[in-house]
Amino acid sequence: MSNPVCARDVLDRMVKAMPQNAEAHLIRARFEVFMADESGAAKGDPKRAAAHLHRVLELDPENAEASLMLADFYQRERNIPAAHALLRDAVALYPRDLRMIRSVSWLELIRGNAPAAIAVLEDGLKTSPDGFDLLIPLADLLVQQGDTTRTAEILQ
Repeated sequence: MSNPVCARDVLDRMVKAMPQNAEAHLIRARFEVFMADESGAAKGDPKRAAAHLHRVLELDPENAEASLMLADFYQRERNIPAAHALLRDAVALYPRDLRMIRSVSWLELIRGNAPAAIAVLEDGLKTSPDGFDLLIPLADLLVQQGDTTRTAEILQ
């Protein structure tokens, strides 16, 4: 049987012992993000996770995982501009990270800018020609835009 109260205490002591260690803060944030009860319901503290993710990015501004997790938090909080800015910076650092590219494309869609979402995916394919995970969302967006010619090219 797990004991989240004890786990939090141990993780808090770890962070207190290593306040300048980005990985310690990332582990602490992950606990809050992925904490669930036995039924699978979320039981973590998103604001506490966000505070630790901010600390990770202060200590390690190029931490891809922290950027993705914090952008997800911003999206859930309906702060799309902050999520978009964070991910745009992260894509500039990691232009071959397909998770980042898909996330920025999705945010462009949320912002109502389908052409920008398509452009993000196309740019991602230029930097990662083997990025097959980008092809399906790109083809889907092109179909929605009525561009069946380019969609057919992608499918081939």
